[in-house]
Amino acid sequence: MVSQPSVPFLASFRRSWRRRVNAHFKFELDGRPIAYCYIRKNASSAFKRMMLDKHGYDGPWSGAFAFMKQNCGVGSVEDVRSASWRVYVYRDPFERAASLFRNKLVMQKDADDLLANFVRVMHSDPEDATFTEFVRWYLPAKYADPHVWAQSDHLLPVHYNCAWSMACLQDHAREIFGREIADRYFLMPANQSSEHLFNDPSEDVPVRELRQHYDRTGELPGVRALRNNETSRMIHDLYERDYELESSVQKSQPALA
Repeated sequence: MVSQPSVPFLASFRRSWRRRVNAHFKFELDGRPIAYCYIRKNASSAFKRMMLDKHGYDGPWSGAFAFMKQNCGVGSVEDVRSASWRVYVYRDPFERAASLFRNKLVMQKDADDLLANFVRVMHSDPEDATFTEFVRWYLPAKYADPHVWAQSDHLLPVHYNCAWSMACLQDHAREIFGREIADRYFLMPANQSSEHLFNDPSEDVPVRELRQHYDRTGELPGVRALRNNETSRMIHDLYERDYELESSVQKSQPALA
């Protein structure tokens, strides 16, 4: 006899399924329906600007996501499956975590929600946090912040015929959207935090000191500055399925010329 799933399991499954559906948006380009999986820190701001411009949004950035949900949100997995192009962007998990740390904690760009959430989860001042502590304590609290959800936890059981590497984003976008749109929205990262990077070991330097250095020099810690055996192991353990996803996509796709 097969036992029935528990009520907590079912509730958790429904939340996870609803979260995955809610991460998807649908819009048309030259008459072709395109479904897009919105994964934060994976060029999501560029896709957001493209959809907002297409629908003529001229309101504040704080209201942009709600507008996008109202005008481009999907209601079911069938809405995604029926699109001509089903797109998501994947990224090396360590690079994604480092970018989040730089952008939201050091630069504090559009970071009010994350910083407030950090205080609730960590019961400490973000200014005192190091990258090692951020990885060890904040990233595992995935229920609390969609920025730290695993990339694979956004995806639905559909065939995505456009799985794009963040490293080749503009080239991928040109293939589907054309050169004009690709160059307008995907030529440069919308939330740039990687233009001037340094490599001196900084995984245990507090955010306060990293920001002071950034204010003086415009430089931010790169991946090599934040990576050591400990931070690499923790991120690999946290996002093992994302590394598997990245590997499987790379094996199944031909390299771009």
